[in-house]
Amino acid sequence: MRSTPSTAKRIASTRVGPRQLAAAVLSALLLLTAASAALADNVTVSFDITAAAGGLTVAAAAGSADIGDASYNSGSATGLTGDMPNLTVTDARGTLITGWTVTASATAWSDGGSETVTAANGVVFFPVADVAALITGSTLNNMNLLACACSATGATALVANNLGTPYTLATGIATGLLTTPTATFSPDLYVSIPANKPVGTYTNTVTYSAT
Repeated sequence: MRSTPSTAKRIASTRVGPRQLAAAVLSALLLLTAASAALADNVTVSFDITAAAGGLTVAAAAGSADIGDASYNSGSATGLTGDMPNLTVTDARGTLITGWTVTASATAWSDGGSETVTAANGVVFFPVADVAALITGSTLNNMNLLACACSATGATALVANNLGTPYTLATGIATGLLTTPTATFSPDLYVSIPANKPVGTYTNTVTYSAT
């Protein structure tokens, strides 16, 4: 059968050139890419590590201390220094960034009646010899001591701080988390007893706070 001119035109019009073929292939690839993208998605995953029970704590080894006796003195003030219970700081917050600070303050000493010795006459401090041991790490576990209220004598310590106003007793920071970081201190307390203070048993409450 011989093609007529009109048939030849129709056949020619259905032929696909190189440019048209490339465009068709590109369109197919774009459709395939779009379809593939629709089959994938991202999910952001996060989790929290929370502090262990207890967090940051400070605890005295005993709830009371007797720092000794002072003789009645009518002429001048008398200084008295005694051992305080060991003090342990435990940092279970699970961080190596946030340090800690322990402050000390107290109420006035009272004989249970009308006689008192103001808290400003007393100070809790670390003897220099004990601080040297702390710095060597002998009583530190994954903890660094950064600063402390330390002094050779209680009288010197009282010049810098007193229990009438909260002051920084020690600061430190955890250095490792394989075991719970702790630091144990052996503080002393010094009190300046005014002259002519009547005989009796004087008691007060020392408060340690950790932040």
